Amino acid sequence: MKKAFLISAITMMTLSSLSIYAAKNWKHNCPGGGTVYFTTSDDTTRKQAAAMGKAWCDNRNTSVD
Repeated sequence: MKKAFLISAITMMTLSSLSIYAAKNWKHNCPGGGTVYFTTSDDTTRKQAAAMGKAWCDNRNTSVD
């Protein structure tokens, strides 16, 4: 009984981790030149990724004093 429980627990953990780590790779070309590459979860929409890429481009040359 303990062995069957252990096997089923490991199987469930493996299957759930596969869905958690599913990801999409994105590329955004910045208006001033350069490219930003980033990874998000697989449920990110194209519009959300475009907004993240734009924000990354806007903030990458900003320095904090």
